[in-house]
Amino acid sequence: KTAIRPVSGIIEVAGNFTRSAIFKRAGMSPEAIGLFDRRVYVTVFYLGEHEAQQDLLHGRVLHKLAGVLRPAQIRMLARANFGDAASELDGTEDAILDRAARTKLLRILVVIAGEGPKANGIPEMFYPSEYLNRDPILRHVGALITDGRYSGATYGPCIGHASPEALEGGLIGALRTGDLVFMDTGGGRIDVLDAAASWTADGTFAPVALDPVALAARPEHAERIAWLRERRLNIPSTVRLLLDATTTCMEGVTPIGLAAHEAKALVKRPGGPAVSVP
Repeated sequence: KTAIRPVSGIIEVAGNFTRSAIFKRAGMSPEAIGLFDRRVYVTVFYLGEHEAQQDLLHGRVLHKLAGVLRPAQIRMLARANFGDAASELDGTEDAILDRAARTKLLRILVVIAGEGPKANGIPEMFYPSEYLNRDPILRHVGALITDGRYSGATYGPCIGHASPEALEGGLIGALRTGDLVFMDTGGGRIDVLDAAASWTADGTFAPVALDPVALAARPEHAERIAWLRERRLNIPSTVRLLLDATTTCMEGVTPIGLAAHEAKALVKRPGGPAVSVP
């Protein structure tokens, strides 16, 4: 039989802030994938779904980057992503952020952390993805990554099931608004960049991943874990016990490669079934 397309509609990616996440590109043409793949994204970070949902619904996501990106940085990012086409932004100062987005010369990564299995039961990020794709500007320049989940109802570039989740120290919870992220789903990679090291002296771009140790040392990382633990106290204790017993998304996504993800080893007791041990 002949495959409909040369690649699967979902692929696993990993990087310096997630050991396993699932990129859904089903429903996207190869041309559309090409417009999003191997690009530098500017992060807009949210801890929890609620604020992200409201900002996406009311068109406030782009405003989060106002004051974070300087005009020169916007032009450099556009040139890194789209080469000579970015000359359209040369000389522009006023409203350059809006213009870069409207001309599709900017890429934005909406990050929603704190919605993983143990933190909040891994709810579906249907409405954030729906609102992103209703937005006349963001639908052409935005992608979503979350430690929550998505289903077949979402469309557009969406990365979910990121593990480890933020509650368990996953570095998706250490990202900041304004971080640069390089997405290469063809190579199975997504990394937050060392911005200073990624630009050469002559202004050209070569992605250099940020050291995960530096990412984990960010003070807001520990603060966010504490906030997520506090939020869990609003969940009934019986439900919390169920959430505590859930496995990570890595174990659901890559059951054959569990050893590579530092999963528990299987051993066999004499005369008994295989059991899981640390």
